[in-house]
Amino acid sequence: SAIPNFLEKFDGMIFVSEAARAEMRKWGKPTYVIHTGVDSDFCEQENVERERLRASLGFNEDSVVVGYISRLVRRKGVLRLIDMAPQIIQREPKTKFLLVGSGPLRAHVERRIKELDLRGTMIYVGPKPFYEMPKYFAALDVFAFPTYGEGFSLALLEAMASGKAIVTMANWGTGEAITHRVNGLLCRDEREFKDSLLLVCRNRAMREILGNRAKTIVCTTSTWSQVAEKTLAAYQESIGRSAKKQPLG
Repeated sequence: SAIPNFLEKFDGMIFVSEAARAEMRKWGKPTYVIHTGVDSDFCEQENVERERLRASLGFNEDSVVVGYISRLVRRKGVLRLIDMAPQIIQREPKTKFLLVGSGPLRAHVERRIKELDLRGTMIYVGPKPFYEMPKYFAALDVFAFPTYGEGFSLALLEAMASGKAIVTMANWGTGEAITHRVNGLLCRDEREFKDSLLLVCRNRAMREILGNRAKTIVCTTSTWSQVAEKTLAAYQESIGRSAKKQPLG
């Protein structure tokens, strides 16, 4: 089919994931994949701030805190995380849950926590300003992200930069950020997700290995300054290509 008119004006296109780029390759335009960046503050959180926040939320030294920090929308799977929480807690009583965020499911989330009698074991703190996000990620031991599909998740990158063990569903967005059992766990279905959560909640050494690898990857390749450098290089290459097309004289 003919190339859309608006694409005729482009000398190059930037996408946040390979999956997104795949949809546009058929038009024959030069393309670049530059993943979303993270603020360097996520790479630099200190344990003092972590322990202070955990204590204020009612978590003790033995608590294994599983967190969901993202928008409260169906696509990101927050409701299925809440529904599996009682089974996780029953099998691993040290597990606590922390939810941060807002969205159209907020009332549903609050109601479901009450219905399942999770008060005290699942703490929902509502939305928080961006500048407070690093300390909330730092308070976690595990980042749980049962999403149904992502382009390239900023929350996932922020959890990686914070050095957290990540358990997420395998789909076309998360698979570009997470390599299974290298810097996180990718799950094919809800049962596998629940089993993987239990595995990392019970295994501190595994949490530390996965988290440290994730942090190293993101903090050495994906801070905003690094993303800016990659974006500038893509623009410079596109401008140079365009200049060569201009007629001489």
